[in-house]
Amino acid sequence: MSMMNHTSFRIFFLEGSEEAYHFVSDLSKSDNTRPFEWNYFSNVSTALNEITPQNCDLILFNISHQGQAALEKFRVLHQALPEVSIVLFSEIRNDSMIPLILKEGADDAIYQDEISRPLVKKSLYYAIDSKRRKGQLGRFLYTLEQLPVAIIISDEMGDIEYVNAVFTEMTGYTKIEVIGESLDALVGANMGSPYFKRIQDMIQTKRYEKEEIRYTHRNGCELWIELTVSPILNVEGVLTHFVAILEDISPIKIEEEELKKSEDTYRTLVHNINEYIYSVTYDKGVAMATYHSPKCRDITGYHQEEFETDPNLWFSMIHNKDKKRVNSFIEKIIFHKSSDTIEHRIIHKDGTVKWVSNTCAVQINEAGDICKLHGFILDISERRQSEEELRKLSRAVEQSPASVVITDCSGRIEYVNPKFTHLTGYTLAEVLNQNTRILNSGYHSKDFYADLWNTITKGHEWKGELRNRKKNGDYYWEQASISPLKNKKGIITHYIAVKEDITEKKLAEEALRKRNEIMEKDLKLAQLIQKTLLSRKIPEMDFLNVDYRFHPLDKIGGDYYSLLPLDERTLSVFIGDVSGHGVSAALFLSLVKSATDRICRIYGYNPDEYITHLNKLLVEEMPSYFVTAIYGLFQVNGDKDQVVYSFSNGGHPYPILYRANEDSFSLLKNNGTIIGMFDDQRYQTSKIKLTKGDRVFLMTDGIPEVENEEKEIIGFDDGLIALFRRSHREGLKETLDAVIDEVKHFGQVPKIDDDIILMGFEVKTV
Repeated sequence: MSMMNHTSFRIFFLEGSEEAYHFVSDLSKSDNTRPFEWNYFSNVSTALNEITPQNCDLILFNISHQGQAALEKFRVLHQALPEVSIVLFSEIRNDSMIPLILKEGADDAIYQDEISRPLVKKSLYYAIDSKRRKGQLGRFLYTLEQLPVAIIISDEMGDIEYVNAVFTEMTGYTKIEVIGESLDALVGANMGSPYFKRIQDMIQTKRYEKEEIRYTHRNGCELWIELTVSPILNVEGVLTHFVAILEDISPIKIEEEELKKSEDTYRTLVHNINEYIYSVTYDKGVAMATYHSPKCRDITGYHQEEFETDPNLWFSMIHNKDKKRVNSFIEKIIFHKSSDTIEHRIIHKDGTVKWVSNTCAVQINEAGDICKLHGFILDISERRQSEEELRKLSRAVEQSPASVVITDCSGRIEYVNPKFTHLTGYTLAEVLNQNTRILNSGYHSKDFYADLWNTITKGHEWKGELRNRKKNGDYYWEQASISPLKNKKGIITHYIAVKEDITEKKLAEEALRKRNEIMEKDLKLAQLIQKTLLSRKIPEMDFLNVDYRFHPLDKIGGDYYSLLPLDERTLSVFIGDVSGHGVSAALFLSLVKSATDRICRIYGYNPDEYITHLNKLLVEEMPSYFVTAIYGLFQVNGDKDQVVYSFSNGGHPYPILYRANEDSFSLLKNNGTIIGMFDDQRYQTSKIKLTKGDRVFLMTDGIPEVENEEKEIIGFDDGLIALFRRSHREGLKETLDAVIDEVKHFGQVPKIDDDIILMGFEVKTV
């Protein structure tokens, strides 16, 4: 594990095959905003010796083919690392162990046959984020201890799980005495059966309850308390906890003057607290009034009066790039009647940009409606700036093309970057605390090293060439720069060496030239193979208009299609995308062509059998390559008033259906596993009846996976439907051209940078 890689999420893949590990880890590599650092362990026992909460953000646990043993292993993992989020992974569709392990505390689960790049990223990010939320619990409880009111938190059955310090002062009971006791019993003992009944009713109906009660302190003194009990629901609306707030209102009942003193005390607290506190009062869902504490001026530059005068001021100062995200955040809190924290930017009154941490929570009235929105804001600009600088430094060192070595004053190694390990063959663990003499080749004289150390110990930079030795004994030359690192007092504490391998510089240039020549020849060969395999002639069918667009990538991919009339009333259509690029992809494409030709002669009229036997053939003959494909038939019905499209899908993007009489677009969903991945897979045939003017569109994944500058993709669902709706034209040819133009526009490029096949079929008069 690299000691300076703070820019990645660290994920450990446990159990299962290395093929499964590489399959999942490769899907996560497209997220350039926050990369994942993957690690693999073949068994749990070994992993537990290496994994700690400090070096791990997430465990991806492969439970495939393990049965009950998977549950026992998960329990060991969860007990040893309760702070770490665990996501389950299974190569088996509908693995029966997943629901059982999720009940034991797993954070999420994904199936290999349903997996996609967006799903992997979403699941991993969600699970890692849950770990953060666990860490936020401590900060939440600390906040509760600082509140001036008594707080009780109970489970869904009313059993007390937490009370704060104010509660012990108010009631005379210690925390140990009340933890585990019943909330309604504790309160009902002071109130009699009528209120006890109302508490019971609220537990059943999950509604908000508020009451003023006369409470007897443990020492016998009586006091008035305002008791508020609120249910806490999870995102699925299930009751999980109750929160009871006990506020001593005896002064209100006794003397008006005491109320004034209490208000003055609260006002002083608000004025002196570091957080910027705000609240919004709602009446029947409409914001009626707002409050902003004096701290608002320090963070925003605006006075309290300015916020009161302009109700829209708070939202207007949110940075334009964060407005949509903040609005969604507030809507979510209000919808779920919950609390949460978001970090976003604001525009200070002086025009500067600040980062803030914004925590919001809703208050529910007796009717169960939101009556207030409370929140507090912290200025985190300095923290964000420090984090960004640290990320930049870490990325610069970890991704540096030069090897970096950091030692103490005696030359013992404390850190090396990945380039060093790649160059020398030594891992960080192997060289940690070792003297740099481990690299000494014996080529340089003692005087040479004496001059080097004399230079850097005096606080100067040394530059020169070093002949060192790798772990395997090979010699290599480096252009090195070695500099001292000093603390604030100017004392040398470490040395840093930045070194560039110059051994094979010239040889590499020559090798590169020759490799480019070979690659150019391979490219021409691949292009020739692909052109040979793809039919350019569009078949003419009396009942069907057919057109297509083919945009091959310069480096040659594996997109393939076939349009073959089986008879006058039947057109077979195959469209697929093989894995890989270059000559290997082209050769595999030729195998697919041969396989489809053979299978079509036997199973051409049965799409499910066609795909099933193609899968079996590829698993047997080319187990390392995969294909996503759709095979289907356009056939005239027996009564000649309809055309039926029947198809089977092997992990390929869904076809798009356009209904002319409804002017609507929809996805023709048919789920099937990627072809060539698993043996003994069965596939299903879907059928759809088409009438005059209806259109069916088939495509390879180059269309839904095209990226814009923000690394966003069109997508395989709503985004794809929206694309075809915008591109719809009267003519089939014009529609296909419009789709291609929309793809180029979305990707903000004049040329599409992936293989694309787009086919359109329009029913004529039958």
